[in-house]
Amino acid sequence: AYGNFAETGPPSWAPTINEERLKEQKDFFRRNRDFSIIIGVMMYLMNIIDASVDANLMDFDISDDLSMSVSPEIKQLNISQENTFGLKFVITLNK
Repeated sequence: AYGNFAETGPPSWAPTINEERLKEQKDFFRRNRDFSIIIGVMMYLMNIIDASVDANLMDFDISDDLSMSVSPEIKQLNISQENTFGLKFVITLNK
């Protein structure tokens, strides 16, 4: 429409349309088309990432049998026979 307008002028059914308004409308719809393509590609990539993460975590155990306990511990060093203090972490995995 923009190319025809430049050659022939405004159509008889819409004499109030000018070249500047037609160019603004063309740019508006082109920008919206470009944004729609970008958003569509981003959503497609997010879907691929989500499916990949879901496939990798499919065998991940989330049952109630998983537990971790933390307790204080005192150990005696073999070399100097001194006592050392620390924390003991125990992870229990039952299937």
